[in-house]
Amino acid sequence: MAAFYRTHVDLLAQIAGFIAMGLTILSFQFRKHGWIMAMMTVSSVFWILHYVMLGLYPAVAINTMNLLRNYIYGLREKKNINSKLIPAFFVVVAAVSVISTWENAWSVLPLLASVTATIANWQTQTKRLKLLSCPRYGLWLIYDLINGAWAGAANDIFSIGSIAVSLAKQRWDEKRAARQDPIPQSEPLPH
Repeated sequence: MAAFYRTHVDLLAQIAGFIAMGLTILSFQFRKHGWIMAMMTVSSVFWILHYVMLGLYPAVAINTMNLLRNYIYGLREKKNINSKLIPAFFVVVAAVSVISTWENAWSVLPLLASVTATIANWQTQTKRLKLLSCPRYGLWLIYDLINGAWAGAANDIFSIGSIAVSLAKQRWDEKRAARQDPIPQSEPLPH
């Protein structure tokens, strides 16, 4: 079994990454913050496996922190968690995680991506969450391409596309709803 793992670790890493990618892309199709965070929490488990198998420990550290962050953010509405100290805490944890697993100058990319994700995922308005998520995927894309994390790179590209599709659909739905609403009557001018 160990020989199989050593022989196929790169393939297994990419499989875990593609499972994570599917969950990440699917998450942006939800309209409720809690569902988006739940899907991202589960996808973080697979991202951790992906990056562990590739030996990319700054990405492992960030995704481990992401798992906890996404879970807590998912509870935000249910438990009325609104302290601005929570995202600040996760920014500090991300910095400590990357510094403690530092490999090279490219290690800063997962940190910057995590900071942008921390800010984006804190948004309860899902449209804003989706818009603010795009920069993190650009940062991860660079990191993944440099390090041969092909599933990660594909995820970054498809996640941006998924966000674009979701936002376009939301805009189309809003325009359609506006066309169906009756035009409000203006009040008569005073004499």
